[in-house]
Amino acid sequence: MNPQANVCGQSVGGLQTRPNLTLFCMKLKTHKALKRRVRVTKTGKTMKRYVGQNHFNARDTGKASRKKRRDVQFAHNH
Repeated sequence: MNPQANVCGQSVGGLQTRPNLTLFCMKLKTHKALKRRVRVTKTGKTMKRYVGQNHFNARDTGKASRKKRRDVQFAHNH
């Protein structure tokens, strides 16, 4: 391990500038916009709402309206 690296829980450069001072990693924050739009199932699938449900739904065919009622799975590369 590089002694100059700023590693979580270790002092910087191997020397402590103040006694008992260690650096701690911050927790990553959840992206709140994505949290509202996506849910993860028990099996680990990432589900999202079908697009185009907000307005102009009366002109859709019956097949399109039924398709919009259910959630769809994200692509596997997301």
